[in-house]
Amino acid sequence: MSVRTNWIESEFALINGAPTFLTLADSHDRPHEVTLRLPPAWARSMTALPPIAGEAHGFRATSYDMLVDSPILLGSPAVYDFELDGRLHRLINEGEAGVFDGARAVRDFESIAREQHRFWGTVPYSSYVCLNLIAESGGGLEHCDSAVLMTSRWATRTRKAYLGWLELASHELFHVWNGKRLRPVALGPFDYEREAHTRSLWVVEGITDYYGDLLLHRAGLSTRLIRSPR
Repeated sequence: MSVRTNWIESEFALINGAPTFLTLADSHDRPHEVTLRLPPAWARSMTALPPIAGEAHGFRATSYDMLVDSPILLGSPAVYDFELDGRLHRLINEGEAGVFDGARAVRDFESIAREQHRFWGTVPYSSYVCLNLIAESGGGLEHCDSAVLMTSRWATRTRKAYLGWLELASHELFHVWNGKRLRPVALGPFDYEREAHTRSLWVVEGITDYYGDLLLHRAGLSTRLIRSPR
């Protein structure tokens, strides 16, 4: 299980676009539609893709790039919504199991998003979806209007573990601007027939790592680390 691959089990499924969807080599810019058939026990399909009118689990991407950059979570997750600057934000928790504190997490995630909106002064998405898989795995992966996180059900039970989750959520949200919109030329638009190499990950990841933690502090969710002089 990882944030970049597919996973299907009895409780949920994570579908990542890149390892799943094919298209014609010369048709990247045309619209693509996906319709899903869910098992009876699963209630929701969650993604940043806009829905197709009249389709319970149908979605439409304006291009292949958008399709492969929009992961889909299927199952019956807990959904937490808030609106910020007129935009819907969703924290989707799969696997809370009565242990992970979703109400606390979405309250603090809203504080992070508010601080990042203030920092950038502009918001490039119409809505944002955070797919938080509480599956005893780890990692995070940014997307244009969403992110996939993986964490432990115990992440909200200790200060250290919870701060780690908040740092991950802040990092992936910051990538909406730095990494997805501001990016090295090698990282998009992609030529899917060739591997993309860049030596500029210090910009994409280094700056994001710095500001993700700084804005977490500015949101009032972490304290300063005071180092003693040697």
